[in-house]
Amino acid sequence: MPLGVVALPLALRMVPDLRDAERPALDWAGFTLGGAGLGAAVYGLELFGGASARWGAAAAWLGAGTVVCALTVRHLLRSGRPLLDLTILRVPTFRVSNASRALFRAAISAVPFLLPLMFQEAFGWSAVMAGLVLIAVFAGNIAVKPLTTPMLRRFGFRTVIVANGVATAVTFVLCALLGVVLCALLGPHTPLVLVVCALFASGVCRSVSLSAHSTIGFADIGPDRTSGASALTSTVQQLATGLGIALAALALRAAQHLVPLLGLSGPAGAYQVALMLLALLPIAAVTEAVRLRRDSGAVVTGLPTQSRPMRADR
Repeated sequence: MPLGVVALPLALRMVPDLRDAERPALDWAGFTLGGAGLGAAVYGLELFGGASARWGAAAAWLGAGTVVCALTVRHLLRSGRPLLDLTILRVPTFRVSNASRALFRAAISAVPFLLPLMFQEAFGWSAVMAGLVLIAVFAGNIAVKPLTTPMLRRFGFRTVIVANGVATAVTFVLCALLGVVLCALLGPHTPLVLVVCALFASGVCRSVSLSAHSTIGFADIGPDRTSGASALTSTVQQLATGLGIALAALALRAAQHLVPLLGLSGPAGAYQVALMLLALLPIAAVTEAVRLRRDSGAVVTGLPTQSRPMRADR
């Protein structure tokens, strides 16, 4: 709240007003189809991961949501005034950035959902302690912000995004293999300072990746398309957050069935397996980010571009 109070007047002063003079009518068909399709798909995932999973109902809801989402895309591509302008995805940096960011955000949204549960159920901490310790993640987010721009200018967007994606996946794997949270030495009796340091480091990686994704997504977007690009980006971001939590619940439920097969024991076993499964998300994000050109976003960082021209928005 205090940061928002400071940021709002600064944004009104510094951010240019790029709103169109004409305000198109709301695309009710796109709004209805999109809301119904996404709602059904997320609800289906939640049924898969619930305490008493109903596989038939979950599959039916997920299938119906997928079909309605396909109809939504068809409508948005054909409409003259769509709710979301999907043609902006023809811009390579915007398309790859949003695909990679969606996978990465789903992963980092899942972990804060699992960590408090692990702290309480496996480590025996109180709910207050589990919540307070997570502040270290967001402290890391803020602390690294001044260094993000120099890193992007020195190494470029693709290198930074790929490196941070791999680092995030590695922390997931370490957590799963060693029964720890974000650091290879953590456990129920580990000194609190080590837990805080590990979570702080994870917040640093999270912040750098999100800043890089947010910046490069708009690097090749013209002023006339900024509004549409912003709306589509916000939609993808919110959807990825919801899907991340749903996938976390689904991974935890699947892990409960896999723990006996893997020979794991202890209250943290299911969380270890769940985090291993969720490590696939940042890996998938890296595979998307690798598709970026080495000089992608050079117009923002000032790095030299390759000799061949950038692909245009068709």
